[in-house]
Amino acid sequence: MSSNNSTSTSNSGSKTPSSSKKPSSSKKKSTAKTPPKKSLPPSISLNTGSHPSLNESVPNITEDEYASLDDLMAQFCKVPLLAEFSRPVSLLHPELIPLYSKVVTQPIDLGKVCRAIRRRQYTNTRQVCVDTWRIFANCVKYHTHPLTKEGAIPSFVSIANHLRDYFNALWMEYMIPSEVSSSGKDPIAVAMRNADEKRRAVRIERYNALVTTLLSAKCVENAANSIEKFVEMGGRVDRLDVDEIVNINGDEECDTAISAVFEALSLMAARLRRIAPSEVEYPVEALGSDLKRCIGDEVFEGMPWLRVKLDKRLDRLLGKIIAPINEATCRGVNQSSVWGCMAAAIWARETTKRPYWPAIVLGILAPEDQKEDWHRFLTDRNEARLPVKLLQGLQAGKKKAMQALNKQNEGKAERMSFFLVEFLGTHEFIWVREADIIENFDPEENPNDSGKNGKKKKNGFRGQNQSNSRLLQKAIDEGRWAVEEFELQLNDPCGDQLEEYSDDEEENYTFSVLCESDDEADEADGGMGDSNDIGDMNSFGSPTGKLTNVEEINELLATDGVLDYSTAGKKTAKRRAIALKKQQVEAKKLALKKAKEEKAKKELELKNKTKAVALAEAKKAAKISKAKKAAKENKESTHKQKAQEKETKREEKELEKRRKKRERERMLREKYRATKKQKVDGNSIIRRGRKLGIADKRGRAATIVRGYLHRLAASTDLKGLGLSGVLTVPAASVESTGLLGMALAFRAAAGELEMPNNNDNSSSFKPWENIDVDGPKSAEERCRNLEKKIKMIERAIHTLDNNDSRRKQLIKEAQEEYAQRYAAIQQAEKDARQNNMPKRKQVIKKKDKQSDEKIEAIEDQDKSKINIDS
Repeated sequence: MSSNNSTSTSNSGSKTPSSSKKPSSSKKKSTAKTPPKKSLPPSISLNTGSHPSLNESVPNITEDEYASLDDLMAQFCKVPLLAEFSRPVSLLHPELIPLYSKVVTQPIDLGKVCRAIRRRQYTNTRQVCVDTWRIFANCVKYHTHPLTKEGAIPSFVSIANHLRDYFNALWMEYMIPSEVSSSGKDPIAVAMRNADEKRRAVRIERYNALVTTLLSAKCVENAANSIEKFVEMGGRVDRLDVDEIVNINGDEECDTAISAVFEALSLMAARLRRIAPSEVEYPVEALGSDLKRCIGDEVFEGMPWLRVKLDKRLDRLLGKIIAPINEATCRGVNQSSVWGCMAAAIWARETTKRPYWPAIVLGILAPEDQKEDWHRFLTDRNEARLPVKLLQGLQAGKKKAMQALNKQNEGKAERMSFFLVEFLGTHEFIWVREADIIENFDPEENPNDSGKNGKKKKNGFRGQNQSNSRLLQKAIDEGRWAVEEFELQLNDPCGDQLEEYSDDEEENYTFSVLCESDDEADEADGGMGDSNDIGDMNSFGSPTGKLTNVEEINELLATDGVLDYSTAGKKTAKRRAIALKKQQVEAKKLALKKAKEEKAKKELELKNKTKAVALAEAKKAAKISKAKKAAKENKESTHKQKAQEKETKREEKELEKRRKKRERERMLREKYRATKKQKVDGNSIIRRGRKLGIADKRGRAATIVRGYLHRLAASTDLKGLGLSGVLTVPAASVESTGLLGMALAFRAAAGELEMPNNNDNSSSFKPWENIDVDGPKSAEERCRNLEKKIKMIERAIHTLDNNDSRRKQLIKEAQEEYAQRYAAIQQAEKDARQNNMPKRKQVIKKKDKQSDEKIEAIEDQDKSKINIDS
């Protein structure tokens, strides 16, 4: 491949002559033909960030959110890259302050943020994000500003962007709940949905990048602890997940499915604890598949909503576990000028006419049959860390490499890969062919040595030649250090060893250390702000200081902390600021319009209400007048009617009084006549001082039957009568067809009688049998149990004796009462069988001549009527 298929670009964005001819000529042609039309600027979307803009109010931070924020910062501060961000620049590098203060007008450091969090000085979560983003935005601003071109360090830009992305990844997992509402049009709901959508996209990309990454023993143990905590909290990742999954609807089927999932998760945690100390390889892919396996489709058949809920919870749990691992794998090497993530250290050359030079691989373009997912992740990650001008200069070389790959796929060229390399020492970037590299970089062997073939030494570009031994030695040393650092990263993919090394140092930058009081740092850069100052439309209030650059804060909120200082980025930010101001003005106009409409509506309502009140009062007055007139007329008619009714009632009362008097006199006369005829004593009639027996036949018959039954019960079996249940005969012998059997059946069915229950008998329970006197090993405990058993038996015997004496007393009283009643029944029967009443003499009534004459007269009248009718 000729040199035209590759391009070299330095970190300042300059190009070689071979790579700059075609673009310039193409530009001239395009400008000569037709002048460029002014295109309309693209529309700016205002609701794209994870937090609403300063125009909108946000809720206050809760204690649960502060607890999650503490966990987030504790994890974030484990990164070994925070030394330059931990304290104010004025204290770390006072020599930079004259220039730094011109570029960064509102400085801030991570220590201030951590102390404000620990002191609970933040009002809402938006303030925390803005202050943290400002730390990294100030770093990017300083190292990309034209005034600091000579002293700028491009790797600091990459580190700041890396830390910002890591903070955002942790924020999405720690500060956003597992379930985000899909409804609601208010700015807070829209921001939460934006954060959730970004979180899902980041999770997919992160998981695909870490599929083959092996988990360390510490990470496996951390995963087991997280799963056990998830089960203990009833399916909540942390306190931001408000509701537990257990007993979510009181449905037995749901509870069974959830119990099965929790049991599977507990078994998985136990298995992870066995894997942690062993040498078993356990990649991230295995962790994700094992978690998904715990909530199989067969467990939640017919309950898709529950499956979705658990999926979201476990996705967040997995995200909190692997987010720090992804950060560790994305760290660059210090030998790269842009802190790039290297794939290997190699010897590379620009073309076959140039010598080999130490380099590191930062990107790979491979044919389809050799392509792997991590190639794309590595290339995209490192291209994002390149300055804009440098990236634009490399696009031509990348485009040629892509064209060559297309030809290879069509079978028109030899199959080979292309690599984005950074030459060490000179720190220039270029896309090279696979044929122009030598893998397995060895600093002791220089492939350019011409001792064997006697060829002339080849000159490189921009000082890369064999005569410049100092620059070559510097490049070789950087290659050696890059290999050592890369091997450390390969041996520690989860970053555990580096964390332990940082913890062993006397000075570290953990969250607990950064939270310690530091008066010197608090007073630097204008001191701390007022925690009660929440700002207004023209400023942003924060515990770390009041900010007046509202446009920059809104840009941070719209882009989740990304400030693009390029020309296009500044234009976009300006358009967004104009759109926000326009939105603010429109919101004010809308509010004023709404207030006017509300005021006019209230005035109209008041006017209508006044009219309605006047009309109602007039109607009320007319109604009252009419009612008074009707009441007067009604009163007069009622008075007349009452007088008539009163007179009628008086007459009726007099008639009723006379009638009752006559009735009472008649009853007294009849009673007197009956009393005079006979006297009655109980059921017997006494006439002329002699007892004549029971007065009514029914009572007499009942008394005789009662005596008969008692004699029969004392001498014979009453089974046939069905009365044996009453006479203390077993209930089983009661005939169902008998009178008593049917009565008992009806009363039992009606619930008036309780069925016998042997379990209710207290004598069947023997509590002393539950005391174990043989099981205990010590003699003292067996003796103590035996004494307890003896006391319980003695109390039971005493109770039985008391009950027995009481029962005998009651039986004796019952027998005496029975004897008395039986004697009374016998006497009553005897009295009933006696009939002392004398025989009635037959009285022959004498005929009354008068009555006979009357009867004959009536018969004659009847006969005459019959004759007339006929």
